Amino acid sequence: MTAIEASDFVKFPLAKGKSVIDTIDVKDVNDNLQFTITNEQSYYSVELTIGSNKQKLTALLDTGSSDLWVLSQDAAGLNACNNYLEQNGYLTSSGSATSGSSTEVSEIQANCNDLGVFTPSSSTSFEKKHSGVPFEIQYGDGTYAEGYWGSDSLTVNDVNVDGLLFGVATIGNSSNVLGISFEGLESSDDSESTSSEFTYANLPAILKSDGLIEKMSYSLFLNSLSATSGELLFGAVDSDKYQGNLYTVPLVNIYEGEVENPIEFDVTLQGTGYSGSDGTQVTFNQQNFAALFDSGTTLTVLPETLAGYFANQVGASYDDNSGYYLLECQTFSESDAFVFQFGGINFYSPVENYVLSTSDENQCYLGIVPSEDNHVIIGDNTLTSLYVVYNLEDYELSIAQANYAGASSSDISAISDSVPGAQQAPDYSNTAIDSYASVTSGGDIFTGSQPTNPFAKRDLMKRDTSNSTTLATSTVSSTKSTVSSSSSSNAGSLLSAGVLGLIAALIL
Repeated sequence: MTAIEASDFVKFPLAKGKSVIDTIDVKDVNDNLQFTITNEQSYYSVELTIGSNKQKLTALLDTGSSDLWVLSQDAAGLNACNNYLEQNGYLTSSGSATSGSSTEVSEIQANCNDLGVFTPSSSTSFEKKHSGVPFEIQYGDGTYAEGYWGSDSLTVNDVNVDGLLFGVATIGNSSNVLGISFEGLESSDDSESTSSEFTYANLPAILKSDGLIEKMSYSLFLNSLSATSGELLFGAVDSDKYQGNLYTVPLVNIYEGEVENPIEFDVTLQGTGYSGSDGTQVTFNQQNFAALFDSGTTLTVLPETLAGYFANQVGASYDDNSGYYLLECQTFSESDAFVFQFGGINFYSPVENYVLSTSDENQCYLGIVPSEDNHVIIGDNTLTSLYVVYNLEDYELSIAQANYAGASSSDISAISDSVPGAQQAPDYSNTAIDSYASVTSGGDIFTGSQPTNPFAKRDLMKRDTSNSTTLATSTVSSTKSTVSSSSSSNAGSLLSAGVLGLIAALIL
């Protein structure tokens, strides 16, 4: 997988893959197995070549963190995955799985076996760095890695970034990660000893300092969920990859008082809803919550009550046993979409992106995870519907609907100052967030001049491509509503057992 370099941009093809995190057996009251949920991580990856002997590894792309780090193997052949398994009682000292732990062992070992490990002792050019500061990182799902800092000859998708500092994990239960967020989010800046904290030039900063891009920025196109690849474009925008307008919104600083500027890609989510193929429009809520755009998270995370509104709309019920919303498997029209409002503009994401299968062909679960707090995470199953420009220097995101038809073509413009083709969203200044407000139904996110659902147009074309006149003149009756009090009550009862304890659905 080779990157394309120009004088002012770098294009990284992204490979899409899946890996199993864990499996959950759902049983009835008599402890009989009903079906199994396989909790899979969908990821987008780049290829690394490290060291004098050009060791090949794969790393998962993550806009929600800032460090590059890799799992390691020592001179004796003991790797970080097995170190974790031994330390936590999954492996015996002889290397065999302890009783009942074979599934956990295979899942953790896959991180090393499938994505590769780095052996520092085999590279004559490797150097340890910052010996007084350990490398330590932990993610929202509880996975972590520990080790030390180092540098070596290094390429990312064949782009030379020698000198980029990276973590070398000697123990961990996660996968190799390439984080591309702000330097202020680097794990080196979160040391237990304040005197040892430091920041460094991570990948976006290195690309700018090396003259490969003019501005620390990148555009992310994940493509459709069924596609096998996406694209990461540093320092530029590809107008073939989006449709409609590209709207700019400011980042919000959720750590105000601790840091001067935002250190992660949070923007204000101003409301949510549903748009149906029959013309129905339902507003779930119209409140301002911080929403993190995170390519390292597979599913979308919403406040507990709001997640219940989403689930209730498609007939899903919360299951205490599995920790997921379950629903009968069904085929949704592409016109059936969840709606997210940013900057006063509605963005659509097909419901079918959130319906995930189990071992029972009739039983599915919803890719929406409820959270105890009001911090939303926009995961891959929503990001796949969007084209997003991450502007690290101006602290902004520019968002448009993704154009899957443009996946194989390109019309690239470099970012030297403002983002080419982008316009300020009409509600750009409405950034106030309430981290502690109770979720309440009501409002109307469909008022005013809003973009139409782009997936509805594609759905109509698929249903009838033989009669263009009918398509051009047909209309559907439109009904608008907010979540009714009965819906709100139902959502509350679905979640009466408490907050989802299965954070394993969150990746990185």
